[in-house]
Amino acid sequence: MKRVALSLLLALTVAVSSGFSLAQHVHGNAVLTFYFWGGSGEYKENLAATADVARRLGVYVKKVQEQGNYEQGLLTRIAAHNGPDFFYVPDWWLPELASKGVLLNLDPYIAKYPDLFKRSDYVPQSIQGMTYKGHLYGLPRGYNATVVYYNKDIFDQMKVPYPKANWTMADLLSTAQKLTTKDHWGMALQNGPGAGDKPNFFWFLWQFGTDFLNPAKNQCLLSDPKAQQAFQWVLDLTYKYHVQPTSTEVSANGGSASNLFVKGKVAMLLGTQRWMYLYGPLVGPDAPTFHWSVQLPPLAMDGKHRYSWPGYAGMAIWSGTQNPDLAFKVGSAISSSAGQKIIASVGSDMPTYKPALYSNAILIAPDHQADFISRDAPQYTRIPTYVTAEKEVEAAISHDLGNLWDNKDTVAHATQTLCSDVNPLLK
Repeated sequence: MKRVALSLLLALTVAVSSGFSLAQHVHGNAVLTFYFWGGSGEYKENLAATADVARRLGVYVKKVQEQGNYEQGLLTRIAAHNGPDFFYVPDWWLPELASKGVLLNLDPYIAKYPDLFKRSDYVPQSIQGMTYKGHLYGLPRGYNATVVYYNKDIFDQMKVPYPKANWTMADLLSTAQKLTTKDHWGMALQNGPGAGDKPNFFWFLWQFGTDFLNPAKNQCLLSDPKAQQAFQWVLDLTYKYHVQPTSTEVSANGGSASNLFVKGKVAMLLGTQRWMYLYGPLVGPDAPTFHWSVQLPPLAMDGKHRYSWPGYAGMAIWSGTQNPDLAFKVGSAISSSAGQKIIASVGSDMPTYKPALYSNAILIAPDHQADFISRDAPQYTRIPTYVTAEKEVEAAISHDLGNLWDNKDTVAHATQTLCSDVNPLLK
């Protein structure tokens, strides 16, 4: 898979230089291709978000929804000189695509059309997440920040107070211990039980006062004692305190910690995706019958700071498009106004566009505290140390830490191995 991806990246540099084959028209209207991810719910969301914009600007927007590997599909289209005019790009992939010349630098278009896109209209961290080497390459779409979901019914049955905004990591552990019984675990990590996925990986390091890479992004920092403490803390949740399920127990009870929460088998879920609302599912016809809410993640170990992993996504424009100005006009319209309110009301993301973020469109949870907490979480987001070789780095994280999360390796050995594999990728 890695060889295929690398060969496609080499091919796309040629495709970028040559551009799209021919500008297309339907009934006299220019055709722009919009490539995106998601299921049927997200298709309807994008259909509604683009319909009004297309009418107003006299554009036909051809929607291409990827059903397989989103990244692979995009690279294949660009390498074949058939890249989409605009498409969704996650923050973790943006540095690689921008460094390869795949993405259009949006700064000149923002200067050219100052009334279409105002940076001040967006959550500041979302602008930062879509920026590479000082230039904006993505129009912010939405975010999913770290929060803690909790089952209010289990808390009530166990006579345990709900989490408070000023709670600590020690409170998280003690609360999980009080809630753990033969019928349910006290907590779980959404993509756990380990911290090998992006959200948990970065969040726990930040909580313990360290990071994955140094500020220059050329050195792995996991030999830092604070990083060692962070990963040991995660391991202890499962193998010392037994407040969260093992990977085997997760597999035997629905295949994911998210499913365990929805089934009422986990009292708290440290999660980073508001799409739990829609795809969990926690809202809609298939929503669970128990009462649930959301709280901000605990304060860091210093008791002062609070962090939240961001999960930003944006609308990028292919540098090979024959309609860059029109693509910018359509993309900026979708990333604002009606498009963002539709995203909010569906529940897959929280909008980054402030007028939508602070509107009633976000109020879709049975307990609106969940919506308000999700709305406020971005102020605590910290931008991860993503690099141009992010895919290779993440593959190393998954491979080198896999045994650790199953308690088959030590923190010291696993992190040393990971740093040895990652450091050459940063050169």
